[in-house]
Amino acid sequence: MFSSFISRLLSFREESAPAFNSKLRLGEEQRFDSDLWRLSGQNFASAPKGFVSGRRRTAFRRLFSYGAKSYEDNRFEDYKLLLKDGSELFETLPVKKLLEHNQDLIVSIRERIRLDDRLYLRYAKPAILTLAKTVFNAPASHVLHDSDCGGLFRHSLLTALLCLDSARRFECYEKILSEDYERLEVFFLILALMHDVGKIISDYEITTPGNRYVFATDAVLENTLEDFARKHRALYLRYHFNAARSKVHDQIFSTLMLQYLNANPKLTGFLSCVRRPDGSEINLYRELIDFNHKSEFYEVLKAADSRACCASISRFSSLYGAGEYLLSLFLNERIDPALDGFYRLKNGYLVEHGSEAYRALAVAVDLYGEIGQKASSSLSFYEDHDLSETPVVLRDHRQRSYEVSPAFRKKLLGCDYETYAGISSDVLIFKRESFFKKMASTGFLVKKGYISCFNWNEVNLNGEKRYVYGFCINTGSNSGDNCYSLVDLEFDRLIKQLKKSIRVDNMENITSFCFNKGMNLNKVLLHLNDPDYLDRAIDKTSLKFNLYTSIRAAERIRQKK
Repeated sequence: MFSSFISRLLSFREESAPAFNSKLRLGEEQRFDSDLWRLSGQNFASAPKGFVSGRRRTAFRRLFSYGAKSYEDNRFEDYKLLLKDGSELFETLPVKKLLEHNQDLIVSIRERIRLDDRLYLRYAKPAILTLAKTVFNAPASHVLHDSDCGGLFRHSLLTALLCLDSARRFECYEKILSEDYERLEVFFLILALMHDVGKIISDYEITTPGNRYVFATDAVLENTLEDFARKHRALYLRYHFNAARSKVHDQIFSTLMLQYLNANPKLTGFLSCVRRPDGSEINLYRELIDFNHKSEFYEVLKAADSRACCASISRFSSLYGAGEYLLSLFLNERIDPALDGFYRLKNGYLVEHGSEAYRALAVAVDLYGEIGQKASSSLSFYEDHDLSETPVVLRDHRQRSYEVSPAFRKKLLGCDYETYAGISSDVLIFKRESFFKKMASTGFLVKKGYISCFNWNEVNLNGEKRYVYGFCINTGSNSGDNCYSLVDLEFDRLIKQLKKSIRVDNMENITSFCFNKGMNLNKVLLHLNDPDYLDRAIDKTSLKFNLYTSIRAAERIRQKK
């Protein structure tokens, strides 16, 4: 495999080099895992001494320079570098480059926002620059939307652009006097740009590649992530995702917003009270620092945020491949490797058919496919319908129609993406994709046969042998003494014949078994024509069955109705 070849070829070292400089200096000799390699954006053909050394460096240079006619020919832009502990590395780009990569969005915001040049340069442009320095190369999510380098910055820009549109769709400007429109424009821009900044505090721990230096989160707007990368001369930053992070960033939004406004007194003065036609006032400053789900503008932001997530997944910045998605879930133990049916090998896991382990993988792939399809459907929903009182007709993947009430539609428009995935399950029914077809072209699934991914295997741990029907997945090398050794059983047909001799109910769904003491496979194969002997050879208490296939088939039948 190309990826495994690259992982053997490379030997990363700790804090490597000055950021934004083509010259690397060797730092500490401490190494970290790089077994799981994903295509990187670094120009490896011109990799300097100390990064890859000796014959490896020469071979790697030849590999990437062969046929390359220019610097750009030899550079990868779309990549994810996933490490064995589940953390990820993202390249540190200069803020200037980050702004260039998102220039189309920035230009769209400038064209969309109703501010003259003076107000745009005073309030909008500095906010965009502050955001770029603060979130820097951070991803917006772990495995969903904008989960690549700089994804959080891109998502925030897209949310800001769509928030300006949502404000008009929710008729926010009809609630204030026309002379205060510019203040409301700046309010929505700042609100949308900064709505997810708290993620660099709540969602992950950020370190230099070798974990020697940790990013301090007590003053992220003052000592930014860009400053951290420059100070430690890091070409990459390492992101360790926290397990419990959902919605935590919303709880610290007010604190960060207060810090930002205190650092920009002119903006604080500009975002004073705006007047309503009835003579009452709205204090935009208080709205920002006290922003929560009770705010009258909450639905405006959440509608824009949802649309930005859906747009990124379906059109703007797609999800990574299903293999990387599953691998990331596995390494971060979102899929628990201790589930029954996972047999730990030296280079991955054997997954028993129909086991809890298999179910977890199958459900994860279902979710992966559903996310993309829901994103596409919901984006069409957002773009095709306004906020009138006319009932909306939604369609599923088979073009069946469902009439949705205005109240339900408003709930969809006002919620975030995760909530949308939950509340729409009874309305939108999506096509399930085959687990093995989806995984066939990824390095996650180890496909041994041309016809079936499943085969019988003998696994051995400390002399205890078990015979398991399943498939293998590649999660990188495992260390320790609790790894099973595995032998592929070439006489698969004979095992099937042996299984038929076991006198138990549901015999055809047996997925694993052990022999009684004193018995072994070689002895049993000599008595294949003796059903009584075969039945006595099997330890009936060791039998495991596949009951999940029938459940999954029933789900498919319900889908087709």
